[in-house]
Amino acid sequence: MAKDNSKVSDGESDDEELDPNEFFNLIHEYTCIIKREKGKVKKLESAHASLESSHNDLLAKYNALLKEHDVSLVLSKQVSDQYDKLKFEHGDLKQKYNYLELAYEALEDNLEQASKIESTKIVKVDASTSCDDLPNELVYTTIEKSATNPSIENASCSTKGKKEWTHLERLEWEHKSPN
Repeated sequence: MAKDNSKVSDGESDDEELDPNEFFNLIHEYTCIIKREKGKVKKLESAHASLESSHNDLLAKYNALLKEHDVSLVLSKQVSDQYDKLKFEHGDLKQKYNYLELAYEALEDNLEQASKIESTKIVKVDASTSCDDLPNELVYTTIEKSATNPSIENASCSTKGKKEWTHLERLEWEHKSPN
């Protein structure tokens, strides 16, 4: 049991003191460790300051983008509303166009039928040659384009008794009539 009573030591005994060289080496070692750790801390502080600066820049950019996003949302809503309005107006105009197209087709058909049926048309070439001045027995006036110059029209009037009056015949009739 002598072994059980023996002292177990962790290394150095309380009685022994540290050797000054060992103590100096230990202090020097811990000083180097502290300096190394201070260097690491300074690097970390520098990195932290750089990251914090970058973070602040990114935060400012994020806030600016957030404001632009909000403005874009408002503009998007306005554009969407305007698109809906224009789409509705387009539908309305398309409906009106279709209505006018149908009306035009119906009018065109009526004009074609009327031109076939109504071969008489009173047109004043000028005030002196108007068929309105002729007696009431006139039935219709015909207008013929000149073969040489389509812009010149020859007018002739027809009566019940006479088939057609040429422009010259009408002038002769006006000179002979007691007015």
